[in-house]
Amino acid sequence: MENHIKINGIVLDYKQNKQGTKRKIIWLLLCLLMLWSIISLYFYRQHLLVVKSIPLNENIQVGDTKVYLRELSLVNFERKPFDYDHLPWYAEFSKQLPPFLIMPFYKTITFYSSPYTFDDNHGKAAINGYYLSPVLSLEDRIFPETVDIWLAGAYEVGYLGGTSTNHSANSNLHSFQVYGEHVPLDVKELYIMVNDKVNNKNHKIPIKLDWETKTYTFFNPFPVYWQTSNPLVKVQEFIKLNEKDKNPKLAQLILHDKLKTFPWQHTKHEYWQLAFEDRVSYQATYQGQHDVITVTLTFGENKENSFKGIAEQTFYLIDHQGSWKIIDVHPVRKI
Repeated sequence: MENHIKINGIVLDYKQNKQGTKRKIIWLLLCLLMLWSIISLYFYRQHLLVVKSIPLNENIQVGDTKVYLRELSLVNFERKPFDYDHLPWYAEFSKQLPPFLIMPFYKTITFYSSPYTFDDNHGKAAINGYYLSPVLSLEDRIFPETVDIWLAGAYEVGYLGGTSTNHSANSNLHSFQVYGEHVPLDVKELYIMVNDKVNNKNHKIPIKLDWETKTYTFFNPFPVYWQTSNPLVKVQEFIKLNEKDKNPKLAQLILHDKLKTFPWQHTKHEYWQLAFEDRVSYQATYQGQHDVITVTLTFGENKENSFKGIAEQTFYLIDHQGSWKIIDVHPVRKI
């Protein structure tokens, strides 16, 4: 069978034309793949955040309240504000999607966006920490009634900023962030200024600016300030690793110096598959350790818009050199 035909003196080769069409399609697909890769790389870099940080280990007693300063960070980015009065097109479009597609859709939209503004010269410096109040109360605020904390540069000139706090019900641990705006990225002097209004004392804490650099991406997002000082986050990390049986990483969450053995048998139970609520509390002493924090998990089920607990388990943690470490886990107790 012939693979060509002659029309008006022009020979058309079907086989050659078919191969040429295939090459064009492959070339087009490669070009589209390259274009998609370039676009994806651009938006990947829009989520690339470089954070300078310094570990802190400063503790201050203010009346009956203990204040712990745990980290100083300096960032040159700020998330763009969300316009709730003019919702983007995808907010309405997502309502038409089946439930299982909504989260992947939003993740894709978020990835292909530019959510931050960057400043090449100045940024926001922030102190992350927590304080332990003697009572369980949502109203037990220390800023600015009992203490003021702010950042200052040369000649003790303070940076304008503010304070954010985070607190859960049934907990006397309050996470906070004190920040200063428009701090030079190459700042040469930084001080933590503390005005203790209970004891009528002022503290000036110089900071040795030995910065550590951390890089965050869309797939490894920059943590919210309270995540750096909340022991619940450490317990959640333990649970995830325990489910995957990653014992080497699990060992890093435990304070071995204070333990002869760790009760791994207490972490093997069927309740991990259930939903749970948490409660973070301060315990003065436990097994000879001071300033112990307990994280109690209540396992149960959500029924008719209410949570019904069926079992509890308590983790015990201490702040060891600025990082939460687990020192004990009680066995599950049915309730």
